[in-house]
Amino acid sequence: MSGERPGERLFRAWSEGAPPAFDEEAGRARFLETLATGRARPRSRYVVMAAAAVMVSAAALVGWRTLRKVSFSTAAGEGQAGAWLATSSASELPLTFSEGTELVMAPGSRGRVEDLDRAGASFLLERGEVRAHVVHRTGTSWRFLAGPFEVRVTGTALGVDWDPGRERFAVHVDEGSVVVSGPNVGQPEVVRAGQQCVVDLPSRTTRVSPIGQDAPADAYAPADAGLDGLAAPAATAASPPATPHVAPAPVSWTKLDERGDYDGAYAAALSAGLASVLRASSSDELLRLAQVARLSGHRDTERQALVTCRRRFPGSERAAVAAYELGRSSSPSEASSWFDTYLGEQPSGPLAREASGRLVEARASAGDDRGAKDAAARYLARYPDGPHAPLARRVLAGAHE
Repeated sequence: MSGERPGERLFRAWSEGAPPAFDEEAGRARFLETLATGRARPRSRYVVMAAAAVMVSAAALVGWRTLRKVSFSTAAGEGQAGAWLATSSASELPLTFSEGTELVMAPGSRGRVEDLDRAGASFLLERGEVRAHVVHRTGTSWRFLAGPFEVRVTGTALGVDWDPGRERFAVHVDEGSVVVSGPNVGQPEVVRAGQQCVVDLPSRTTRVSPIGQDAPADAYAPADAGLDGLAAPAATAASPPATPHVAPAPVSWTKLDERGDYDGAYAAALSAGLASVLRASSSDELLRLAQVARLSGHRDTERQALVTCRRRFPGSERAAVAAYELGRSSSPSEASSWFDTYLGEQPSGPLAREASGRLVEARASAGDDRGAKDAAARYLARYPDGPHAPLARRVLAGAHE
């Protein structure tokens, strides 16, 4: 190696992936000392030029390394694109990305990092909420996929929420702006700092408003509540006789569900009589009950609520959603039939893309290679840029895991 010329050493260092060590401050000091003492020989300019070239090359190598694919980690270690991540009803999960972006999956959420590249990443939110602070850089490109909706981000602080049971999507923006696309949105909607966009698919409504404008008042304080939730005292001159204390009625499971208290909601449903709740609930409430049961760890009740929804409301859109949810909670071999059922009942429904992608996953996981390739081909024909497109291509190439 001692006979190498400077250019050859630089090329070898570059090819080995390690930029040559260069003490910039020491080099600058030597250069200024040479100029000050006037001892620079005619050939010294070539030395200076060579040193400058090394500095430029080193800077270029550092810049080249920043173009590497973005990676991420969780508390458990390095993260893997395509691996499902989930949180319990009482915990959240932070994700830290190599270029500085931070994501936090809220309690009761499930999702995964779909793709990683040099410009950013795509995150698929299956249910729940994810909050993010995306670092803005030149060429930054981040996508959040939630059900049939897509949120494009270049650098901002935001939160994305998706409830597949109610088919309700929401995004709020704290800093910067995002572009939202999906059903009932029409042209891609720009949502800016301080705004939220809420889409309710069953009612086909979309609303962009200031953050928190639609937040309900405290439904659990008395109607005549004063400050701090305490009942306002009546006028002393007209005070009626004291009446016996009456215990407040128990809070319904639906109210507890709205609070996010899934354990309490499940307990309230049991207290009210699970069989009667299943008989009396609407199709929307049955889907909500299934979600409450899942998030509180009662998979048997989740399945019971979904099957009841399909039996009591056959042919409805909500029954089709129940089939999709049954697919998500079933083994791969059984899941395939449920996703097929959803697609048969709602071929252009709001969950058709997700059901098509999950059908590819289920058949591949069940070892049905022929069925998986058929589902993959149909998925790519309809959703060539969909979140399951990388998996579909691997299945067709025979390289799925």
